[in-house]
Amino acid sequence: MNCAVCSAYLAREHNIKASGIKMPYCSGCRPSNRQCAWLKKRCQLPLNGEVKYCNECPDYPCDRLRHIDQRYITNFRTSFLENLKYIQKRGMPGFF
Repeated sequence: MNCAVCSAYLAREHNIKASGIKMPYCSGCRPSNRQCAWLKKRCQLPLNGEVKYCNECPDYPCDRLRHIDQRYITNFRTSFLENLKYIQKRGMPGFF
């Protein structure tokens, strides 16, 4: 997930709730090197440092990733799976 295009992250950065707009906030996880609250704490490979990105996993894409991908497509109009494909083809610098 690229926080620079995430509506929940941008809403927090620009304090959208102060304007009376109701939407979810996200403070990001990778920039501060925190563990993703939803996915990483439920998967042993990133917790153990065996993979950095989900697409490095032999079970990619797992049911958990498919679930969160659908949620993010619905809520934020962005896809983890599409982002990971882009990163695989062009690398992380090309993604940002």
